[in-house]
Amino acid sequence: MSEAAEVARRKGIHIEENPVDRVRKVAEATRENRSSMGQDFDHRQRTEIDAINGAVVKEAQSLGIPVPFNQAITDLVKAIEKSF
Repeated sequence: MSEAAEVARRKGIHIEENPVDRVRKVAEATRENRSSMGQDFDHRQRTEIDAINGAVVKEAQSLGIPVPFNQAITDLVKAIEKSF
């Protein structure tokens, strides 16, 4: 999340709340739910990784900043999708 927040900041997007704290709150509030990406894995369907972490990677590349965690997550999910 901190990588995505940095990309947003560099693009001039103001984020009101601390994004890491916000993600933690949402994760805690929804911890009993199965995420949509988890459901996609369950059904062996393509995920929305390109629109989430992949979008962070794409924007970061255009800004010339590294986002190694988002890149790794994107690469790992795409590798899993190839096995479907």
